[in-house]
Amino acid sequence: MSQYDQGQTAYEEGQRQYQAAQQQYQAALAQYQLLEQQAAALPEDSPELPVLQAKLAAMKEQLDATAAQLSQNQAQLEAMAAQLAQSKAQLDAAGAALDTTEQQLAQAQEELEESARQLAAAKAQLEETGPKLESARQELEDGERELSDHEGELDDARQKLEDLKEPDTYVLGRDTNVGYVCFESDTNIVAGVSRVFPLFFFLLAALVCITTMTRMVEEQRTQLGVLMAMGYGRGAILFKYFFYSGSASLLGCAIGFVGGSYIFPKILWHAYNIMYGFGIPIEFVLDGKLAAISVATYLLCALGATYLVCRGFLREVPAELIRPKAPKEGKRVLLERITFLWKRLGFLTKVSLRNVVRYKQRFFMMVLGIGGCTALLLAGFGIKDSIANVVDYQFEEITLYDAAVSFTEEMDAQTQQAFSRQAADVSEAVFLHDGSVTVEAGGGAKTVNLLCLRAVWRA
Repeated sequence: MSQYDQGQTAYEEGQRQYQAAQQQYQAALAQYQLLEQQAAALPEDSPELPVLQAKLAAMKEQLDATAAQLSQNQAQLEAMAAQLAQSKAQLDAAGAALDTTEQQLAQAQEELEESARQLAAAKAQLEETGPKLESARQELEDGERELSDHEGELDDARQKLEDLKEPDTYVLGRDTNVGYVCFESDTNIVAGVSRVFPLFFFLLAALVCITTMTRMVEEQRTQLGVLMAMGYGRGAILFKYFFYSGSASLLGCAIGFVGGSYIFPKILWHAYNIMYGFGIPIEFVLDGKLAAISVATYLLCALGATYLVCRGFLREVPAELIRPKAPKEGKRVLLERITFLWKRLGFLTKVSLRNVVRYKQRFFMMVLGIGGCTALLLAGFGIKDSIANVVDYQFEEITLYDAAVSFTEEMDAQTQQAFSRQAADVSEAVFLHDGSVTVEAGGGAKTVNLLCLRAVWRA
């Protein structure tokens, strides 16, 4: 570093000398140019001209020598500057290498200290785990001794495993599952009921439609005559009543189909879920084909009943329809011949009995309607009573045991007594024989499960 500073000082001193010599050269050059101007201003025959020219020639030689000296000094200064720059670059590189070395030394010192700390921690851990290692070593030796002691038992167990007979494997379909078969039987019962109930509903709906449309047309008899007298055709009049009955039918079918497809399956699913415990929610499915058949059937019933009612009235002439309909001829009823009973009846009772005979259609409609509704109510209450107490009957009167144990081999009396003595917590046990019998006849087969009582044991 001291050599670089000495070189820098020498370079700066040479720079100052070069600048001073440069200034002297510039001053001498200015003086030379001034003398040259004076010489040019003198006439050629002037006696001072030769002296001045000789002086100018001497000054020019001196200036040329000074310029050469300045050029040489400048080259030396440039060489010195290049040497100084090279020395400075070497010094910078040496400084950077020194810094890198210092950083590496610091990092190595830190790693050395960290290694020392890890070594101390490892020594402390080794001192702590020394007793544990001895204990683990002792446990390993005990385990090896225990393993050698049980090798004989393991060989005996392997021999027993080899002596075991090949098990009998049975592949049972879901048709042999008791729960599935019972549920299938219950669904067949519900399916049978579902095939009968719609017939009653359609019959009742047709009766209600016939009764309603008959009363409606009879009450509007005069309006029909007026419409026909005003020129309305039979088709326009029929369309009025078709629209009334058809719109009511479509609305009822839509509400009934959607509500029935949701309410009845949910009730049945909840009821059977009590017995079978499905564990999954019900999935509702709307059958478009069934909806189309139901709507078409009910429309046929409603529109057919409307046509049958309106057909008789539309055959009459407007003048007949405008006039009130003559009442039916009254007839004596059979009960009137029983005079002692007939005389004791009230007036309204007698009128009601005579109206029953006069309007036979209404009478049969009433009987069929009330009878059908009563049958549906009784069927509904019957199904409810059949399902409501199934769980209570099953677990209070039929299934009275707390647990069931199945044996692979048949047990004799001594084996049953030995098993009963081993089961200390059992107060009562019933030994049964469970089997199935398949009966084939007429190309069909029926499998029946049989339970036979073998013995009863009580503590």
